[in-house]
Amino acid sequence: MAIGEPSPEASLALQAFARLLEGWTPARPWEPGRWGEDYDEALDQCLRELAGTDWWADPEGVRLGTAGALALGRAAAPLAWLDQAALGGAMALDGWVRYARHASRAALPLPNGLGWCALPDAGDPVPFLDDWGIYRFPPEACSVEAWASPEESQRRWRAWAAGTVAYLAGLAERAFRQALTHVFARRQFDRPLAAQPLIQHYLGEAAGVLEGLQALAWAAPDLPDWTPALVYAGTAAVWITALAHQLMGALGFAVETGLHRAYRRAKAMQVWNRRALAILHGLPAGSFVEPGEGLFPFG
Repeated sequence: MAIGEPSPEASLALQAFARLLEGWTPARPWEPGRWGEDYDEALDQCLRELAGTDWWADPEGVRLGTAGALALGRAAAPLAWLDQAALGGAMALDGWVRYARHASRAALPLPNGLGWCALPDAGDPVPFLDDWGIYRFPPEACSVEAWASPEESQRRWRAWAAGTVAYLAGLAERAFRQALTHVFARRQFDRPLAAQPLIQHYLGEAAGVLEGLQALAWAAPDLPDWTPALVYAGTAAVWITALAHQLMGALGFAVETGLHRAYRRAKAMQVWNRRALAILHGLPAGSFVEPGEGLFPFG
């Protein structure tokens, strides 16, 4: 198995996850400014049965989790399973906890570590960029009550990072394929939009970035330092999903197309991932920024 490629077992797992998620859609549509969540109890139970909850503990298990996260990203499906299976609780940042109603404890990033606390019964719902079911709790409610060992912390964060990179790769692929379908179906000057040279440039550059992002997802479990991969993946996924919006024009912004789901989620994950990395490395908020201008073509 070459670096950046799935193992045979991971490829089979990806097919199984894909079949599980085929046709999945959220229970209700997203509405700007409204609190909501896309948590699906039946889907979460199936994911637990398919992959278990301790796949973070060994390298092959992480590859299995990576396959599941890639399939989840392609469907823009809930993140709850990824957070809880890899980190052992609903992910919390600065008192904000996503999918808080469906976990008994929160997972808290600490400088070079991981902690947990029991979740209170109630918090304040916070409308966010995405339907993550976020609640805000007072600081004292999110005080660390238990700590993971250094080895367990490293394993859990590595699994979470690998899964997150894979999820972002899946989101980017979803948006790219939707835009690709559109530019071949949309006709301009009596020929497909895809026949325009500039559109071909956009498609080619996006396909290259996407291929690299997918390779990075499979390589992430084996990287000595996964932090740069997580930073890059967030920016790459946002770039590809934003480009998909450009290729689809005004149609891409229509709620009915669903493209907005991929962009919103990629952007929301980018924001959360940067804050988590800042805490893990003991740095001020905003320390992790986008890669330098000019890294991605046309942007």
